[in-house]
Amino acid sequence: MSGLEKEKYLSREEINKMKSFLYDRMMLSKLKGKIRGVKPYYIIMFILYAGLRVSEACKIKFRNLNLTSRTPYVQVIDGKGGKDRIVYVPSELKRLVAEFKQWKENVDEPIGDDDYVFVTECRNPFLPRSVQFMMQEVKDVLRLDCKCSPHSLRHSFALYLYEKTKDLRLVQKQLGHSNVQTTTIYSDVTPERSSAEVEDMWTE
Repeated sequence: MSGLEKEKYLSREEINKMKSFLYDRMMLSKLKGKIRGVKPYYIIMFILYAGLRVSEACKIKFRNLNLTSRTPYVQVIDGKGGKDRIVYVPSELKRLVAEFKQWKENVDEPIGDDDYVFVTECRNPFLPRSVQFMMQEVKDVLRLDCKCSPHSLRHSFALYLYEKTKDLRLVQKQLGHSNVQTTTIYSDVTPERSSAEVEDMWTE
């Protein structure tokens, strides 16, 4: 079995279902001029693509985003243990942030350097429990088997980054783990990969 229990991360199929559900609701909310259904898509995708802790994502300000350089990154300030770190992000996250920033401007939400990226309708930064409620709704609507918490997005990021790169040190740095031993849970073979490899063992 994997060092990371199955219920703690989302399969690729579950991630795709979640993306589709949140995207469709976000687009419908934009068409209707509503705000409530827009923000869950962007903060959940932000956590998934950057692998941040939910508490870190909620504290991100626009000044912490450096997405115009050749090596785009998010600067995490005062992460776990009071540590700062640089988290490199894919170009897809650059596109999503630019799209979200334009939407915020259209609905007159502040987008200055000292403003939080993700705020409530009262302009306060999101609390981690707010994102937990969003993920619980995803789980309930889609009837997913995993825990489907904000932290499961972080686990999913780390697991699939390791599967792609086989670079445990990279995963450790992205996650901000002090000890690489904490990161080794992502280096074990997942049940899905084990099953697929066994299934194809005799296939020519």
